[in-house]
Amino acid sequence: MIFSLATGEKRCLTTPSFASIGDAEPAVSNQGTVAFIRMQTGGFGDVYTVPLSGGTPTRLTHDNKPICCLMWSPNGQYVLFGVDLGGLRRVWRVPAAGGPAVPDTVYPGLGTLSRDGRRLAYLANIEGSGLGSMSDLNNVETSGLSSIWSAELVRAGGEVISQHRIIASARISSSSQLSPDGLQIAFEWKRSGNPEIWKSNADGSNPLQLTFGKDTSWAGTPRWSPDGKWIAFDNRPSGYSQIWLMDSEGRNQRVIVSGNSENNVPSWSRSGAALYFSSNRTGQWQIWKRTMANGLETQVTRNGGFAAFESYDGRELYFSKFEGGGLWKMPIEGGEEQRIATAPHLGYWGYFAVTEAGIYVLDSDAEPGPTIMYFDSETGQMKPVLTLKQDPLPWTASLDATRDGKTLFFAQGDSRSSITMIEYSH
Repeated sequence: MIFSLATGEKRCLTTPSFASIGDAEPAVSNQGTVAFIRMQTGGFGDVYTVPLSGGTPTRLTHDNKPICCLMWSPNGQYVLFGVDLGGLRRVWRVPAAGGPAVPDTVYPGLGTLSRDGRRLAYLANIEGSGLGSMSDLNNVETSGLSSIWSAELVRAGGEVISQHRIIASARISSSSQLSPDGLQIAFEWKRSGNPEIWKSNADGSNPLQLTFGKDTSWAGTPRWSPDGKWIAFDNRPSGYSQIWLMDSEGRNQRVIVSGNSENNVPSWSRSGAALYFSSNRTGQWQIWKRTMANGLETQVTRNGGFAAFESYDGRELYFSKFEGGGLWKMPIEGGEEQRIATAPHLGYWGYFAVTEAGIYVLDSDAEPGPTIMYFDSETGQMKPVLTLKQDPLPWTASLDATRDGKTLFFAQGDSRSSITMIEYSH
């Protein structure tokens, strides 16, 4: 979007497709060309350019990777960006006229260049990486740090007794879910590069990697079956996201939902007889259900849906939406879809957890900061439980709770950084 200070006119430069989250991180060159990232689900994207005067965008990269922090070279010949390509996370550059991306050897970080190109100011994190500032979509990638925490409560929705960081790393860890017996957690971890599925004891000890994808793969959103024998997860080996299944030891890995559309964010029915998942195969994000016995896939929601969990009595389905905020419910057998809360907000579709007596949900816009709230199913009342110390991870499913609601699991960033300026001589 361009806004004219002189006339007040607003004009759209790009129109992303429905399958895209949208266009983000605009950067304008001295020659009047806008570089931007066209974002897909999961934070993936590619670099595009479009003239300020308008026109058809030009795609410069085709890697479909989590990209951040666009910056133009002073001469306008290259677009610089931060990404992990070939196992190497650093600053890369791609010719604005088209061509392969190569590692940049000039700039240690991405930020703001002075008009003459002689000074660069950028945000450097605790690891020394200077991938610069980013939007909320990727803000934790800047620091490369996030942790999984647990919190103990006196009762469901009650006072917090204690908090513990159970998975700490110099890489991103998120999307944890407790096993049905309460002894283990499965989670997404970027410890080895691209995200993979891991499991550990519930206190974070004895972590074990379960998936071993290629450099192009991206595995996430692990969900235990009710009997604890299987883990469903979404994976993007290349192209579209698919629903995979493996046993609890990481063996017998196989695709169960695929096709020429995005299929992701699985969850089990309480009986274990079916899997819910989100798909945009109809042109809209809707929740679908796959019957495990015969492979039949049926559409569940009609007005949008993304992440879903059954109630413990198996009577209702609670779900969030990808395009907007709110928590919804509907009868398992079908019927009216009812909105019961305004949170979670856009980008935090995975931040709700169903318990026997109520639902935990993250209000990312709360004051004094992002707060985990508790919705009492019997009274319909919502109350604050825990304000996070750091920012939560958007676009992930990073809130879970025990069946009795007395233990929470959540992810939050551990970002620490400083502003650095470098002066170049020409």
